[in-house]
Amino acid sequence: MLDEPTSSLGPAAVGRLHDVIDRLRSEGRAVAFISQRLDDIVALADRVTVLRDGRVAGRLMREDVTPEAVAYLMAGAVGATGPARLDAKADDRNIEVLSVEGLPLPGSVSGVTLSVHCGEVLGLAGLAGSGTSELLRALYGTVSHHKGAVRLFQHDVAKWPIRRRVSAGMG
Repeated sequence: MLDEPTSSLGPAAVGRLHDVIDRLRSEGRAVAFISQRLDDIVALADRVTVLRDGRVAGRLMREDVTPEAVAYLMAGAVGATGPARLDAKADDRNIEVLSVEGLPLPGSVSGVTLSVHCGEVLGLAGLAGSGTSELLRALYGTVSHHKGAVRLFQHDVAKWPIRRRVSAGMG
């Protein structure tokens, strides 16, 4: 999970980070990438979930991810959604690495549901204060939640300490 990793990087370092993420994808690893930078989202994401005002504003599949589409979801109408399909590129694409169901976050996001499969990069985009950072904190366990579910390879991680989550592959 990467929260705004390119915000303080120069162009060369951003390019190297993109290369690392592409390598991780080719190795079948899943990456959650949070950014306000549209060029990063367009370049990297297989799927994009845009949060605005603590709510899912829309979802896009890779073939529908354009700077205009993401910007519209960030500032435009709630509920716009891209096609609900995932073109499998390998058998591993069916393996769900991370799933989140109905995860409410106090004062921010309510009822977040998403999943990330092997070899997939899920981009989360939203303006400052939209709930993306709060979502990451809940996934890592630094913010407790009493409803919803977070699963890593089908294992409920709700009671796992941060160290165990990281050693199991979250991070």
